[in-house]
Amino acid sequence: MLLLDQLIELRDDAAVAVGRSSRDHPLLGEDGLVDPLASIELIAQAAAAMVGASRSGESGRLPGLVVGVRDLSLKGSNRPGDTIRVEVQRGRCSSVFQEVRGVVSAEGCPVAAGELKLVVGGGSEAGLAVAPVDQDVPRGATSIHPIRGRVASEGGRIHGVFRVARSLAAFAGHFPGQPLLPAAVVTALAAEPVRRTFAAGLTLAAVRRARFARPIVPENEVEVWCEGTGERAWDARVLVRGAEAASVSFELEPAEARSRVTRCG
Repeated sequence: MLLLDQLIELRDDAAVAVGRSSRDHPLLGEDGLVDPLASIELIAQAAAAMVGASRSGESGRLPGLVVGVRDLSLKGSNRPGDTIRVEVQRGRCSSVFQEVRGVVSAEGCPVAAGELKLVVGGGSEAGLAVAPVDQDVPRGATSIHPIRGRVASEGGRIHGVFRVARSLAAFAGHFPGQPLLPAAVVTALAAEPVRRTFAAGLTLAAVRRARFARPIVPENEVEVWCEGTGERAWDARVLVRGAEAASVSFELEPAEARSRVTRCG
């Protein structure tokens, strides 16, 4: 799932990458816009290219697997055909992990800004090794949200159970021969029970904190528990086979507020 075309600036502690949103974008929403959560993958790819170039002189050689998100503000969407610019700044790092600050814009308009923690060394060193999945994933089959499932309210919390179909477009190329659900889609899935409960009238405004602890692979059954923590603020736990795969704290806003900032100026 390569979303960027080239690294156009490279310094010791920062980089800029650019690309163009395609019409078969794997994170295209039902509204025909690229989901702003795709910014998670864009920042990760720009950071991986930056680290790869500084280590080997060649860009794009490291996986950039996302294990954490902090204070990601979602400002707007972009359309297929838009030129995307991603600016990344290094933070703390080790031989395995790299923290980065990223800013994403489309046609000069703000899309998202926030901080990520990435695996840039061996996944096995980070305790994140998973077995290869011995089946191909078809490209372009479905978009970011239509993961089939059911939602119910229980004891003041909202509970959802979903099956992550192998046909989900976001699996294509993430990663070749070893499909894992991208962090952007895991985050969308964490908010899905709340969106469905409120008739999809709300959209994500911010991801205050997210941790991705275990991989989600094709055909996994996923449980999501959401609990409100304030006005339009929620904590979610994402479980696979009873074990926590992710935890996400997020904030929502009315969907019409997002439509007003899809274009700037």
